Amino acid sequence: MNRDDSVSVAFDLMGQELAAAIEDLNGAGAEAFRQSRYAEATELGEKGRALAEFHARVAALAAEWTERFAAQDMVETAPEQVDAVARQITSASKAPKTGLRVRFPDGHEIERKTAALTLAHALQRIGFEKVAPLGLVVNREPLVSRSPSQRYDSVPMGRVFVRTSSSTAAKKRQLEQIARQLGLELQVEITAPPAR
Repeated sequence: MNRDDSVSVAFDLMGQELAAAIEDLNGAGAEAFRQSRYAEATELGEKGRALAEFHARVAALAAEWTERFAAQDMVETAPEQVDAVARQITSASKAPKTGLRVRFPDGHEIERKTAALTLAHALQRIGFEKVAPLGLVVNREPLVSRSPSQRYDSVPMGRVFVRTSSSTAAKKRQLEQIARQLGLELQVEITAPPAR
C-alpha cells in the first residue's frame, strides 16, 4: 500500500474517532444536565464545542491532503489494505473515558470496568437467544455471534461473542433499542470512568 493510502485511511479513522468522542461527550453532558449537575454540563458543553471545532480542522486537513497530495495518485485501496491500516492505527487504543450502567426492572444493576464489558453482561442477562434474532450490527458484523470477529473487538461470553467496537453512546443506543424491541424497561446511563 502506498503512503498516500495509509494517510487517507488515518484521516478517515481519526474523523470517526473524533465523531464518536463528540457523541460520548454529548451523552455525558446530557446526562449531567438531566441530573441537574449544571456546572458539569456547562463544562462538558464547552469541551464539546472545542472538540467539534478541532474535528472541523481535522476534516479541513483531510480535504487538503486529498486535494493536494492523495488526488495526484488516485489508486483504489483494497478493503483488506484499509482494514490492515485500521488495525495498525487502532491497536494502540486508549482507555475508555466513559462507562455504562444498566438497571433492570427488578433492581439488578450492571456496571463493569468498561462499557464493552457492561454491554456484554447486560446482553447476557437479557438473553443472547433473544438479542441475536433482532439482527443488530456493529461495523457491518452481527452484534451477537457464535464466532469472533476477524477485524474488530469482541468480548467472549461463553460460546457467544459480543461486538464492542463502538462508542459508549452507541452502546447505550444499542441497549435502548434492544429494550424497546423486546419490551424491556431498562435504564441505561453513561457514567464517568471507574476510579483506578
